Amino acid sequence: LECVETMKNHLPNWYIFPSVLILIGSVGMLILSGAEVYNVGILNEIEFYPFGSEGPVAGIWQYENKENYTCFNTLTMFLSFINVVLVLVGLLNNSSGVLKFSFISFVSTFLILHIIQENYFKIW
Repeated sequence: LECVETMKNHLPNWYIFPSVLILIGSVGMLILSGAEVYNVGILNEIEFYPFGSEGPVAGIWQYENKENYTCFNTLTMFLSFINVVLVLVGLLNNSSGVLKFSFISFVSTFLILHIIQENYFKIW
């Protein structure tokens, strides 16, 4: 009976595996976007970025100028940080509800960023 009670406190593997993947993806997005914000927004290293209306990124909102690019990557950092916190809280507290919400948040992050990138709505 004691073994059955302790088993209830553990998450099934089908919760843990996707959560670890979400954690890895979110940390990766957080690091990469943070590096872009640092390089472009703080150090002002823009010589290798094709900002403007020409080239392969013509018409994409985030590449129109340095400010849009920095804003987009800051938003990516913020949403990724929320995902990291949700997954860590869910894993540390063995909370399947929080882990389900972290999955929804992770998918929503990609949808929001895709909508912004494809200019479905003009933001500025």
